[in-house]
Order: sequence, then C-alpha cells, then structure tokens
Amino acid sequence: RPSSLQRPAMAIRALNVELASVRDQVTKSQIGQMRLQFWRETIDSIYASVAKDTPRKIHSPVARELDLLIRYNSLTKSWFHRLIKSRETTLNDMPF
Repeated sequence: RPSSLQRPAMAIRALNVELASVRDQVTKSQIGQMRLQFWRETIDSIYASVAKDTPRKIHSPVARELDLLIRYNSLTKSWFHRLIKSRETTLNDMPF
C-alpha cells in the first residue's frame, strides 16, 4: 500500500536533505566532517539499540523517524553509511 511507504520514504529523504545541507552550512571541511560523523554515530547507535531492543531518547526529529524506520523495517546499515560516504566525498566541492 503506497500510503504505508510515505513515512519511511520521507525519513530517508529527510536524512538525505540533512546530509546534503552540510556542505552549504559550513565553511570549514572539518566542521562538515564532524556533522557527518554525528550522523554516522547516530545510525550506529540506532542499530545498536534495535539489536538490544532498548529504547533511546532521541532529540533530532530526523533521527527519531530513522529510529522508527530501522526498528520496524529490515534495512541494512551499510546503505545509510554509503549515503553518508557519498556526501562526504562531495564535501569539498565548490557549489555553483
């Protein structure tokens, strides 16, 4: 049913927007690296809490949605890390 896929799709798109905006929001690549590392660690901690079946207190709305998405769907962590890595490779590119 397509309506059941809307919320998961929006969570992934929201993560992608967060990652894409890092390059535009920072002036130093080190700060951008730290923001991307935040998302890497957030994804890892969500997967760890799901594996242990323990709830987490999450402050970021995007991370909360990702937690629900990962908790109730069988998604592979490596795909999230690939998305982060792809944004990391373009972090130093100059936007138009």
